[in-house]
Amino acid sequence: GKGGKQLVFKDSNGAILRNQETHLDPFTAKDLIAKGLKTMGVLDEGRQIPGGGTHTPGGDGGAKGSIDITGAKTRMQANEMITESLLAQGLVNGSKEFQEAMDKAWQDNNVASLPLQ
Repeated sequence: GKGGKQLVFKDSNGAILRNQETHLDPFTAKDLIAKGLKTMGVLDEGRQIPGGGTHTPGGDGGAKGSIDITGAKTRMQANEMITESLLAQGLVNGSKEFQEAMDKAWQDNNVASLPLQ
């Protein structure tokens, strides 16, 4: 993709294996390993248990709540702060919800205007 070469996996008939969760992009090695481990029941997907008597901001799992990156001087620092905040909210890194919340936090905090390093 994008002018370069991409590793693809094929089935026994020679057809490219495509991931329906990523809009039919070819499976990556990570996707295939995770899928295999999930089907075997050995992949820990984490426990998401809400605290007793508490509620998340906005009532949507915290995914849309504002994330404070005060003190971040670079995009890398801001990215780390946002990632830690999203993980603390129970979002799984690599999931669609995580990426949507990450994109929103980058936009809300204008992270692109910070220097890279």
